[in-house]
Amino acid sequence: MEITKYFSAGYFIFLFFLAAAGIFITLYLFKIYIPLIFSGRKNANRFRKQGTIAEGIIWGVFLLTTAFFFLKYNIIFSALLFLCLLLLLYWFSRFALRDYIAGVVFKAENRFSVNDIIEVEGQKGEIKQFHYRNIEIENENGKMILLPYTMLLGIISSPKKINESVLNFSFEITISGEHPFDKAADLIKKQILSLPWAVIKNEPKIQLIKEIETGYIVKITIFSFDETYFQPMRKRVEDYIKENF
Repeated sequence: MEITKYFSAGYFIFLFFLAAAGIFITLYLFKIYIPLIFSGRKNANRFRKQGTIAEGIIWGVFLLTTAFFFLKYNIIFSALLFLCLLLLLYWFSRFALRDYIAGVVFKAENRFSVNDIIEVEGQKGEIKQFHYRNIEIENENGKMILLPYTMLLGIISSPKKINESVLNFSFEITISGEHPFDKAADLIKKQILSLPWAVIKNEPKIQLIKEIETGYIVKITIFSFDETYFQPMRKRVEDYIKENF
């Protein structure tokens, strides 16, 4: 006869909480004493990363095993354990897995490399390192910032150093009088700033040269870190004006 038949479901629930407390205390002690044994910043960072992964796996296996066990003795408690497991998986997919998947897509596109300039949501800096879930950048003040890959959609970048000189280039073009000059200039500025080679801190200049019957002749000044990008930028601006004015 199986020994489990001599014990009630309540007894097994008590053992579950006792085992959970034991796992919690053991993991807590590991997190305190292991970094002291393996001193050094690199070792501590490596332990923190690997320890977090191991902790998640341990709790996941524990919850899954006990949830199946309690299917036979207490289906309600088993359902609660499955719910906890689903919440753990949701947390992982919500806060960890999505950044990891976004990082795979981001790096597969291969549009950026170390020392490129990247800007997103007010944060701008030079890429220093690609991690699994985020990238490490250094801003103008020398501060290191970690940006999750899920933030890096529709970003603006430049392949030059953040402290290099900004160059400018001017050209003239005719635009139609479909819109007032101020509105047309504002639309063109927004288009230029959306280009990947533009320098955000240097706003493009749109200067009215002459009004003609069909519209305006304007002088446009654009800014970039490298003169080789001026012609592609000019072509994009000219195409935009042809399509929208």
